[in-house]
Amino acid sequence: MSKVFADSFFYLALLSIKDEKHRRAQKYSTDSTLRMVTTPWVLVEVADAFSAVESRAVCDFFIRRLQANRHLEIVHCTDLLFQSGLNLYRDRPDKEWSLTDCISFVVMKQKRLTHALTGDITSNRLDSWRFSSE
Repeated sequence: MSKVFADSFFYLALLSIKDEKHRRAQKYSTDSTLRMVTTPWVLVEVADAFSAVESRAVCDFFIRRLQANRHLEIVHCTDLLFQSGLNLYRDRPDKEWSLTDCISFVVMKQKRLTHALTGDITSNRLDSWRFSSE
Protein backbone atom coordinates (compact mmCIF):
# COMPACT_ATOMS: atom_id res chain seq x y z
CA MET A 1 0.00 0.00 0.00
CA SER A 2 1.20 3.47 -0.88
CA LYS A 3 1.14 6.33 1.60
CA VAL A 4 0.41 9.84 0.35
CA PHE A 5 -0.09 13.17 2.04
CA ALA A 6 -3.62 14.57 1.71
CA ASP A 7 -3.65 18.36 1.42
CA SER A 8 -6.57 20.73 1.91
CA PHE A 9 -6.86 21.15 -1.87
CA PHE A 10 -7.75 17.45 -2.08
CA TYR A 11 -10.33 17.62 0.71
CA LEU A 12 -11.88 20.82 -0.66
CA ALA A 13 -12.33 19.17 -4.05
CA LEU A 14 -13.77 16.08 -2.39
CA LEU A 15 -16.30 18.13 -0.41
CA SER A 16 -17.34 20.40 -3.28
CA ILE A 17 -19.54 18.56 -5.75
CA LYS A 18 -19.36 21.56 -8.10
CA ASP A 19 -15.55 21.61 -8.01
CA GLU A 20 -14.07 20.59 -11.36
CA LYS A 21 -11.61 18.34 -9.49
CA HIS A 22 -14.35 16.58 -7.47
CA ARG A 23 -14.49 13.38 -9.56
CA ARG A 24 -10.74 12.97 -9.53
CA ALA A 25 -10.70 13.51 -5.77
CA GLN A 26 -13.41 10.87 -5.40
CA LYS A 27 -11.32 8.45 -7.43
CA TYR A 28 -8.34 8.92 -5.09
CA SER A 29 -10.53 8.75 -1.98
CA THR A 30 -11.83 5.30 -2.96
CA ASP A 31 -8.46 3.88 -4.00
CA SER A 32 -7.95 0.96 -1.61
CA THR A 33 -4.21 0.89 -2.36
CA LEU A 34 -3.67 4.32 -0.80
CA ARG A 35 -3.17 5.16 2.84
CA MET A 36 -3.39 8.87 3.51
CA VAL A 37 -1.61 11.10 6.00
CA THR A 38 -2.67 14.62 6.94
CA THR A 39 -2.46 17.09 9.81
CA PRO A 40 -4.96 18.97 11.96
CA TRP A 41 -3.69 22.16 10.33
CA VAL A 42 -4.90 20.90 6.94
CA LEU A 43 -8.28 20.12 8.50
CA VAL A 44 -8.39 23.66 9.93
CA GLU A 45 -7.94 25.02 6.39
CA VAL A 46 -10.83 22.84 5.22
CA ALA A 47 -13.07 23.95 8.08
CA ASP A 48 -12.12 27.59 7.46
CA ALA A 49 -13.20 27.24 3.82
CA PHE A 50 -16.55 25.79 4.91
CA SER A 51 -17.29 28.19 7.76
CA ALA A 52 -20.48 29.55 6.20
CA VAL A 53 -23.54 28.74 8.29
CA GLU A 54 -25.02 26.47 5.62
CA SER A 55 -21.75 24.48 5.26
CA ARG A 56 -20.66 23.97 8.85
CA ALA A 57 -22.67 20.82 9.64
CA VAL A 58 -21.51 19.06 6.48
CA CYS A 59 -17.89 19.97 7.14
CA ASP A 60 -18.13 18.93 10.79
CA PHE A 61 -19.57 15.55 9.76
CA PHE A 62 -16.86 15.16 7.08
CA ILE A 63 -14.02 15.87 9.52
CA ARG A 64 -15.48 13.50 12.12
CA ARG A 65 -15.60 10.78 9.44
CA LEU A 66 -11.96 11.48 8.60
CA GLN A 67 -11.04 11.17 12.28
CA ALA A 68 -12.69 7.74 12.37
CA ASN A 69 -11.16 6.56 9.07
CA ARG A 70 -8.66 3.76 9.70
CA HIS A 71 -7.01 4.43 6.31
CA LEU A 72 -6.08 7.98 7.33
CA GLU A 73 -3.36 8.96 9.77
CA ILE A 74 -3.85 12.40 11.28
CA VAL A 75 -0.45 13.38 12.68
CA HIS A 76 -0.82 14.84 16.16
CA CYS A 77 -0.08 18.50 16.82
CA THR A 78 3.07 19.00 18.83
CA ASP A 79 5.06 22.08 19.72
CA LEU A 80 8.08 20.52 18.01
CA LEU A 81 6.18 19.94 14.76
CA PHE A 82 4.82 23.48 14.81
CA GLN A 83 8.29 24.91 15.49
CA SER A 84 9.85 22.78 12.72
CA GLY A 85 7.24 24.08 10.28
CA LEU A 86 7.82 27.64 11.45
CA ASN A 87 11.58 27.19 10.98
CA LEU A 88 11.03 26.03 7.39
CA TYR A 89 8.65 28.95 6.81
CA ARG A 90 11.35 31.35 8.05
CA ASP A 91 14.21 29.61 6.22
CA ARG A 92 12.55 29.72 2.80
CA PRO A 93 11.68 33.38 2.12
CA ASP A 94 12.06 32.59 -1.59
CA LYS A 95 8.89 30.43 -1.50
CA GLU A 96 5.25 31.42 -1.15
CA TRP A 97 4.50 28.47 1.13
CA SER A 98 1.95 28.93 3.87
CA LEU A 99 2.81 27.86 7.40
CA THR A 100 0.42 24.93 6.94
CA ASP A 101 2.33 23.95 3.79
CA CYS A 102 5.61 24.06 5.70
CA ILE A 103 4.22 21.89 8.49
CA SER A 104 2.97 19.48 5.81
CA PHE A 105 6.43 19.36 4.22
CA VAL A 106 7.98 18.58 7.60
CA VAL A 107 5.51 15.73 8.11
CA MET A 108 6.18 14.42 4.61
CA LYS A 109 9.90 14.43 5.28
CA GLN A 110 9.49 12.75 8.69
CA LYS A 111 7.19 10.08 7.25
CA ARG A 112 9.32 9.69 4.09
CA LEU A 113 6.35 10.51 1.87
CA THR A 114 7.20 11.48 -1.67
CA HIS A 115 3.69 12.20 -3.00
CA ALA A 116 0.80 14.41 -1.99
CA LEU A 117 -2.76 14.77 -3.18
CA THR A 118 -2.91 18.46 -3.86
CA GLY A 119 -3.41 20.99 -6.60
CA ASP A 120 -0.92 21.44 -9.37
CA ILE A 121 -0.66 25.20 -9.22
CA THR A 122 0.49 25.54 -12.83
CA SER A 123 -2.31 23.45 -14.35
CA ASN A 124 -4.87 23.88 -11.53
CA ARG A 125 -5.63 20.16 -11.36
CA LEU A 126 -5.82 17.66 -8.58
CA ASP A 127 -2.95 15.28 -8.92
CA SER A 128 -0.39 13.26 -7.13
CA TRP A 129 2.49 15.63 -6.52
CA ARG A 130 6.07 14.52 -6.02
CA PHE A 131 7.78 16.00 -2.99
CA SER A 132 11.24 17.44 -3.22
CA SER A 133 12.98 18.92 -0.20
CA GLU A 134 14.55 21.58 -2.39
